[in-house]
Amino acid sequence: MTENFTETRFTVTIFGASKQKPVIIENNSITHFTFIEDVFNALPLAILEFVDRSGLIEAVPIIGREMVSIMYGDDTVSNKSSSVHKTWNFFTYDINFKTEITNTGSGVTTVIMKLVDPRYVTMNFTRFSRSWKNKTGSEIIKSICTYMVGGGQDATFDKWEDSFGYIGPYIDVDKNIQSFIMPYWTPLETIRWLLKRMEGNNQFPGYLFYTSGKGFNLVTFARLIDISKNSVESKKYFFMTSNKDMYFSENRILNWKLYPPSNSALSYIPGGTCMSPRFDTKEMRERSRLLSETYEEYKNIVHGSQPLYPTDINNATSTVLSYGGDYVVLNCIFGNEWIKKYMNQLQMQVLVKGRPDRYAGMLIDIEWPALKSSMQNEMYNGRYLVKSIEHIFEPAAQPQYKQMIRILKTGYKDTVAGGALGQ
Repeated sequence: MTENFTETRFTVTIFGASKQKPVIIENNSITHFTFIEDVFNALPLAILEFVDRSGLIEAVPIIGREMVSIMYGDDTVSNKSSSVHKTWNFFTYDINFKTEITNTGSGVTTVIMKLVDPRYVTMNFTRFSRSWKNKTGSEIIKSICTYMVGGGQDATFDKWEDSFGYIGPYIDVDKNIQSFIMPYWTPLETIRWLLKRMEGNNQFPGYLFYTSGKGFNLVTFARLIDISKNSVESKKYFFMTSNKDMYFSENRILNWKLYPPSNSALSYIPGGTCMSPRFDTKEMRERSRLLSETYEEYKNIVHGSQPLYPTDINNATSTVLSYGGDYVVLNCIFGNEWIKKYMNQLQMQVLVKGRPDRYAGMLIDIEWPALKSSMQNEMYNGRYLVKSIEHIFEPAAQPQYKQMIRILKTGYKDTVAGGALGQ
């Protein structure tokens, strides 16, 4: 099939803190604009670098606290009846000017702006005190996003997975009340505490809280890698092609790098023990887990796949963690740490032409060259979870819009429907 592509159009606009008319930066003045969305980070970060040829520093004026907006659209596929546009807004967190003085006394100033999500300051630095009674972790997080981070406005959510069971360390057995107290913590501190102790509807822990172009996401790893609950992109990604019309395809991998397993994470994979003291009885709660039994709980999620490591690998419980909580909390904390370290074992980074409809948390499929040869490298075949996407806009480069995608392997020898949709 013939595919014709042109460049993705994008516009960067600066809104000055003085409320003057917004200014659009000419694309030929932009050195690069990049921002990253990641399932392990609550909010995206960005960097904008441009050459100030028209006196924007004075005109805006640029003094800090500016809002920067980028809008980019998929006007690139000729056979699409409608284009896809995305808009991301950022707040100036730090700024730097670099000026080169010439012999004539004039100079050219390069502006480097470090940008954060507009909710970054509230999420990381504003502290609150509040309590909730008989609420699940997901209910508490939704309340935090709406009333603390969102300032009372309804927050926008994309993927949302309700947790089960009331959460909180303070229990009144007589009144059947379980309370959670936010003790002058920031929203992000509170959310991270809750994520470790929340249990999903499939009884699996491992919750993630992150922001995509569609809003906040609260979802477990298990749901993200489950093709019955998360869609797989229909087109496979490929390395080389003899078809000149496919050479500029958005799914052609321009460059790639494979990352080895982390030794620190490998030490956690075989198993471990969680302990929690009971101050009322002076006893020690203890919960031990092995790789074999932990993977047994997850194998129904990675349908048709083999584990990244043999389940009989050194089933020693040498890792000891100390936490506070009952047996349910211990199981959630251990499972949360285990699945995140397990999913980080086989990582790859691929560089592709940018496309607006990609997002962190999606599933993709890669067609490896060995599958077309006698080598039959089936181990790398199949689904990969998109951990993060770095959006890179460089007007002086080709293609002008690229994406650096960090992907995680969900399991070896993934045979479900050819890995993605068998295409």
